[in-house]
Amino acid sequence: MAKTLSDVAAIVRKVTARTDQSIGDQTIYGYIQDFYQLEMGQEIRLFDAHSWYEFATVASTDTYAINPTATGYSLLLEPAYIDGYRIDFHVDPAVFYSKWPDTQTYTEQRPTDVLYYNNELIFRAPPDDVYDVKIDAYKINTALFAVTGTGSEEIAEDYWWRYIAYGAALDMLADGGEFDKYAQVAPIFEKYKSMVNARTYSQIRETKAIRNF
Repeated sequence: MAKTLSDVAAIVRKVTARTDQSIGDQTIYGYIQDFYQLEMGQEIRLFDAHSWYEFATVASTDTYAINPTATGYSLLLEPAYIDGYRIDFHVDPAVFYSKWPDTQTYTEQRPTDVLYYNNELIFRAPPDDVYDVKIDAYKINTALFAVTGTGSEEIAEDYWWRYIAYGAALDMLADGGEFDKYAQVAPIFEKYKSMVNARTYSQIRETKAIRNF
């Protein structure tokens, strides 16, 4: 049976000793949502969240301003492809510009390199046509609720729920200045984080084994 927002909230209340309703459900839900949507994708790279960031180039335009968070992604990384061809993905401007100095003019063609820096993607050489771009990425979890939670909202994967509960509990304890309690809870959080990561690593190994068969 799928775990819900209220299931996670029940654990948060017990861990933080806030079972007397002195803090309302919506406050608890808010901590859970913040951890689930804003922190979880930065904390761990889940196999389930692995995806592609995709868009199309415009002829003669080599620079594309992007905000991965606004487009639903927490991270862009290699590999990167353009019309199915692998291109070199750079995050170090010094390396990129040593190969492609900004002081030179380049003949437009299908790009062979891209620099991801300062929320921009810069292609070299500049594209001469419309090309489909695919870059490896990790998705941000969508919000559990819009304005207020009902408690019935389902967690996407059952094996996440205790990890999310303890993560939200730690945030609440930190905000309350309860650092002794925080120190007690942190190892338990790390335990569930390790379990989630182990599941992800197993999925990745299985996927590689199938691809190499």
